[in-house]
Amino acid sequence: MLLGKLGAMNRFRSFANERILVTGHTGFKGTWLCKFLEILGAETYGYSLEPTKESLFRMMKRPNVTHGMIGDINDKDKFTSFVEAVNPSIVFHLAAQPLVRQSYLTPIETFHTNVVGSTHVMDSALKSKNIKGLVAITTDKVYENNQIGAAFVEGDPKGGHDPYSASKAAMEMAIDAWRYFYDRQSVKLVSARAGNVIGTGDRSVDRLLPDIIDALMAKRNVIVRNPTSVRPWQHVLEPLSGYLLIAERMLLNQNLSHAYNFGPSKESHISVLEVAEKAIEFWKSESHVLVEEKKHNNYLPEAGKLVLNSELAKKELKWSSTFDASEAIKMTIDGEIDIQNVPADEVIEKQIRNYLEI
Repeated sequence: MLLGKLGAMNRFRSFANERILVTGHTGFKGTWLCKFLEILGAETYGYSLEPTKESLFRMMKRPNVTHGMIGDINDKDKFTSFVEAVNPSIVFHLAAQPLVRQSYLTPIETFHTNVVGSTHVMDSALKSKNIKGLVAITTDKVYENNQIGAAFVEGDPKGGHDPYSASKAAMEMAIDAWRYFYDRQSVKLVSARAGNVIGTGDRSVDRLLPDIIDALMAKRNVIVRNPTSVRPWQHVLEPLSGYLLIAERMLLNQNLSHAYNFGPSKESHISVLEVAEKAIEFWKSESHVLVEEKKHNNYLPEAGKLVLNSELAKKELKWSSTFDASEAIKMTIDGEIDIQNVPADEVIEKQIRNYLEI
């Protein structure tokens, strides 16, 4: 593993005793990130909506943050008061409406949270006395998908045809506007883009691997919608390590670009059918893959293949993808099997420490 070979704990040593604020800390990626920060010695604070009953956050035996507050980023006064009390040096902004298909059902709420809510976070956090930087997590779907298959670089045009993608592209414009002022005050504001993230504990609705795992747990056949669709799959630890490398440079007041892509290697670009077959293999299940018959009015448009060019992150942050898709799926399945008998805290911490080769 690349990070282990480079001495990951030494690279992230500057997180020790730092006050870090994570919005969306009760979400899937937020829970993983807070556990990662805990291992790295940070004093972590969270602000997020109430977690769902089946969430990874709920599975944890103990809090993954020094202090967490349940709140909505659309409530600017409440969020601002929390920021003032925490006085963080770094903010990771993950709070969002993160689902494409849900955005068709709640488009106004999606735009309000992802755009207006994000401006609340940026405006309040970047006025904090101790702030060194804010890492704003967006998505690979901020790019205007021209369907030609070329890998997107950070400066490519932004846009989206579904409410989720469009709201995240609009969020990027808001980030640019806030950066124009705060960068001149030596406060760093950087967006981080990744997609098709998988990992143990993801309970999001209408996502491929969580749906597959639900079927395997219930000993049902696995039903997929678009078996030939190809996506670049990556384990959650991959982009999280990139977010942390950005934050470390902020703490050290080092130069950064305005945005970074974090995507897997070409070997991780596999079809939905391959993901399902590998999951069944690693689960040692006798389930079969079935293709759901499409009913026109039940299917919403889905974007074609999106591929990111991550050369900028490799060059400037020394970041690199560690796992291929098969390894990422196996880690996810192994973890799901383990948390049926072992506390989720231990399973997640073990995978992070193995990633760091501690």
